[in-house]
Amino acid sequence: MTRPFLKYYDDYVAWMHKSLVLWADIGRDVHGGWYEHLDKSGAADIKAIRRHRIQARQVYSYATAQMNGWYEGRDIAVKTFEFMCLQGWQGEHFIHRLDQDYKITDERCDLYDHAFSLLGTAALYKLTGKPLYRLWIDKIITAIDRLRSENGGWKEDNLGTTPRRQNPHMHLFEAHLYLYDATKDTRFLRRAQESLSLFKAHFYNQDVQGIHEFFNVDWTLSSGQKGRTLEPGHAAEWIWLLGLYDRLTGDDHSHIREMIFDHLSRQAGPYLIDESCIDESKPSAHKAVRTTRRLWVQTEWIKAHITLIRDGYSPAAAMLPDLFEHFMEDYLTPSGLWQDQCDAKGHDIAATIPVSSMYHIIAMVNELKPLAEQ
Repeated sequence: MTRPFLKYYDDYVAWMHKSLVLWADIGRDVHGGWYEHLDKSGAADIKAIRRHRIQARQVYSYATAQMNGWYEGRDIAVKTFEFMCLQGWQGEHFIHRLDQDYKITDERCDLYDHAFSLLGTAALYKLTGKPLYRLWIDKIITAIDRLRSENGGWKEDNLGTTPRRQNPHMHLFEAHLYLYDATKDTRFLRRAQESLSLFKAHFYNQDVQGIHEFFNVDWTLSSGQKGRTLEPGHAAEWIWLLGLYDRLTGDDHSHIREMIFDHLSRQAGPYLIDESCIDESKPSAHKAVRTTRRLWVQTEWIKAHITLIRDGYSPAAAMLPDLFEHFMEDYLTPSGLWQDQCDAKGHDIAATIPVSSMYHIIAMVNELKPLAEQ
């Protein structure tokens, strides 16, 4: 039986092993914490702030690499988690940000941060099976639930920051699905379904096949430009997440996923832009706002293709090989680093090399693995 995507998987795994080795060497400090980014020469920016969501993403990345046999990442994942807890946990939640000397510069309890703390801890639990990580999962969920909103979902943070965003709820959906897959505990599935309900009621706009980003406290759309904002990368990410939900539950959201995909396909060439918006003069249409192209947006676009191919959707299968080849050539460097953002002509315009993008690349190759093994 031929496996047409095996070559791409092998090529990406070989590149990724090189990248994981490189980042483990230059991307961490002596205490096991990750720098926010490298400069364009490939040197760590030791003066940059430290966001705890970055530490959590790296726990996920190196734990996933270990589980898939891509790299011996267990010790790095464990040490990063220990750093995250030692420097970030403040009694009831993870703080948001440290400075270069580990002094707290923002102690808020941020929903987006905790979604990734939950995902990273879940990956460690899946890797090791240790009860310690299951206890931490419960602690993080307790912190998240202190942010529950009487209007549904969770608040942005414990400061009451507005506007509300779909993005943290999307990543909570991801983390809860991961936990359900790892544990088969239906409590996590029910929590995932809370985010799914918000997607159907507020985030997804069938008329424009887009995902709304910004909301008032009561989930009405933000006024002005924010209320019309659409991010194609998040639309692609929801295609993947809905596919994962369907595989885990037996539900069928293929009609929604295919409609969003077809709409995005008409915009891509082959890449998605960073931001569009609903056209006021033609409300059923999108218009470009930022024609730049972040790396993470393209990894989510690739994942959208992969999940639809796994479901037998032929238009995605026809497009993916070309996208795979372009992405490696245009975004990934032979050394194991990346160009994090390109302009409309494909020129690298990123000021730094952020470590946050590793999570997106790891998740993309992780999604490709079962397709390559079919």
